Parts: sequence; structure tokens; C-alpha cells
Amino acid sequence: MTDKKTLAILQTLHQLAGSTYTVLEKRKILESIPKKANVSADTLKLALMFLKEQGYVEIKYQDKQEICLCCTVKTESLLEGQTEATAKTTMSAKQFAVLCGATILCAFLGSFLAHVVANLL
Repeated sequence: MTDKKTLAILQTLHQLAGSTYTVLEKRKILESIPKKANVSADTLKLALMFLKEQGYVEIKYQDKQEICLCCTVKTESLLEGQTEATAKTTMSAKQFAVLCGATILCAFLGSFLAHVVANLL
């Protein structure tokens, strides 16, 4: 699994290159990564090596300013999994809110019914 910085880099590479070989300037990659990820040139270099070793990207060549790469199917699977996990969490939060509301309503109705039955006896 990847950490947040590597995941941010991978998402940026997928947006810029996709699944076709594309020549990118490293400076442009760094500018495209969200600022909150706080990625330096050295971090980018290490992350690219890691992503290549793990099979997330294929690199044809690179020099100091440019790199030719493409994202693999493994990248798309990982990014889709991240999106689905976020959607699943959101659905669970909605379901939890409905469940809490239904529980409160049932508790109120149960106590009301108990009060009515107690007054009848």
C-alpha cells in the first residue's frame, strides 16, 4: 500500500499521463501535485522509483528535467478502489444517520405505548 504523498503523486501522474506513454516535465508534475502533499523533487524521485518497483508505472526513460512514463492497470485498480472506499464510507454514514433516527423514533413510540398501557390498567 502507498502512503498519502505517494498516492497524491500517483493520482497526479494518472491525471497527466493516463495509460499511454507521455513525456512530462518533472517541474510540471511537481506543480500539479496538491500543495498540501508537500512533495519535493527528492521525494518525487524516490516515489517514482517506488512506483516503478511496485508496478504502478512503467518508465521508458528519464533525465533531470523530463520523464516518459505511463500508468499501469494496477494504478487504475488502486485509484478506483480509493474512490469506491470513499463512496462506501459516505453511504455508511447516511445509513448510520437513518438508523439513529429510527432508533430514537422507536424508543419514543415504545415509551409512549407503555405510558398508554399503564394508564389503562
